[in-house]
Amino acid sequence: MLTYLLIFFLKLIENALATLRMILVSSGKKLLGSILQFICSLIWVISTIVVIDDLNKDIFKIFIFALGCLAGSYVGSILEEKLALGSNMIICITSLDIMDQIRNKGFALTSTKGTGINETKNILFITIPRRKKQVLIETLRKLDNDCYIIIENATI
Repeated sequence: MLTYLLIFFLKLIENALATLRMILVSSGKKLLGSILQFICSLIWVISTIVVIDDLNKDIFKIFIFALGCLAGSYVGSILEEKLALGSNMIICITSLDIMDQIRNKGFALTSTKGTGINETKNILFITIPRRKKQVLIETLRKLDNDCYIIIENATI
């Protein structure tokens, strides 16, 4: 039973860290991503050795290995969501003049004019840390409930 728990938790930790590593590397944090890859590799070697040892006597270890992978991917995505690493580019297309109100809320933005079907539109470009995304979206919706919002990952 202790062997199963060891396999499960090693794979959970490895896959959670691997999920975070992918997000860090895609956000431009290559050194931290490399360090996490080193740790993941060590954990993988240890967990694989534990699984392969006497595998013909206990094939259930493979199932526990895979179950740990599943749980680790899920935990990693939850961790990443809570940490909210990286930045977002929010593009807001609005008919209203709301730039000053957004700046007064502490958000920096760049604006340009665009031509819609019937009217001129303000196109706002706002780059923010991901952890502030929801606050900005709520602010934009309060100022103009009909605005069009596009959210992209941004590398700064």
